[in-house]
Amino acid sequence: MSGRSIPTKRRWLRWTAILLLLTLALLGKGYWNATRDPIVHRATVEVDNWPAGEPPLKVLLLSDTHAAGPDMPPERLARIVADLNRLKPDLVLIPGDLVSEKRLATHIYTPGEVTAPLHGFKARLGTVAALGNHDHWFDPKAIEAGLRKGGIAVLKNEAIARGPLVIGGVDDDFSNHDD
Repeated sequence: MSGRSIPTKRRWLRWTAILLLLTLALLGKGYWNATRDPIVHRATVEVDNWPAGEPPLKVLLLSDTHAAGPDMPPERLARIVADLNRLKPDLVLIPGDLVSEKRLATHIYTPGEVTAPLHGFKARLGTVAALGNHDHWFDPKAIEAGLRKGGIAVLKNEAIARGPLVIGGVDDDFSNHDD
């Protein structure tokens, strides 16, 4: 009986070690993904009844920045905004989840610290945002105020015109703020 328990213990230890290594590899890959520069995808969208003679618009969408330490401090977000400005967008859209209160965060930033880097966007038709569930769980009024302080329009179940486009912003449905 004791002879059978030793291989069983070794097998259990082997599987435990493999599981631990896989877990560490997945965590490492996740952190590596979180600290990489954003991936820019380009797409062309045809719009029916586009005004004659109106040039195409370059629209930039930046989503789910989840600012928190150590992986997305405001300084990094400011650098990303500066890099994205090199694409010369006509319009910037930010559909929320600007903040994060993740359990492993080394620092939770204030709404002002999170929104200030976004004031750096330079787009001739401006920047338009809507809040996400993480923003509502954090401090939605302060985040909205921080965005508006930088001239960013915040849509809450409403629409605005920017150039030849009408942009609708539906507030977050996950946190029951959509209407």
